[in-house]
Amino acid sequence: MTINIDEDFQNADWTKHKSKGGNEMIKAYKLHENDEHKAVVMLLLKAREIGRKAANDQLTKLQRQGSKWAIVDDNSNKVVGQMLDCCGFAWIKIPGRGKIVKAFKKLAEHKDFQDGYILEKEKMSISKAYNRGYNLNLGLNIGRQEMSVNEEAAYTASEFLNSAGLECRCESRID
Repeated sequence: MTINIDEDFQNADWTKHKSKGGNEMIKAYKLHENDEHKAVVMLLLKAREIGRKAANDQLTKLQRQGSKWAIVDDNSNKVVGQMLDCCGFAWIKIPGRGKIVKAFKKLAEHKDFQDGYILEKEKMSISKAYNRGYNLNLGLNIGRQEMSVNEEAAYTASEFLNSAGLECRCESRID
């Protein structure tokens, strides 16, 4: 399913606004109630952009520092490559009854695989997590194995989403 969001909505600026509920990210464009799910998707797109920038900044930092790890061939005992950081993954975990899941269920196509939902055009998806809730795939497409690069992208994106009132957290593991 494709979401069609008008140009004014897409181009409006995000601003911090203090309200009775605390700090919230709001659109400088008036939203109708039925646009709430689309607003969530727009926040997710902004989080992806922020996460990608953070990942690129972290990668640049690692490249300036140089390699930390040598890759050694078990048979020849020769160094065959270098790594900037240990290999690892990072992802964003969201509660099963939160605003993000509700938006996906309303706007996305259901996929039987891991009881997930996918927004094809936006290249984002959610899938049931192992223990509870959902894993959010923002489509960051970092394309790097360095754990700190992936963590920086997921952490920064989740920090933005939390500041916008969309509950989530970053998790990671070494590969």
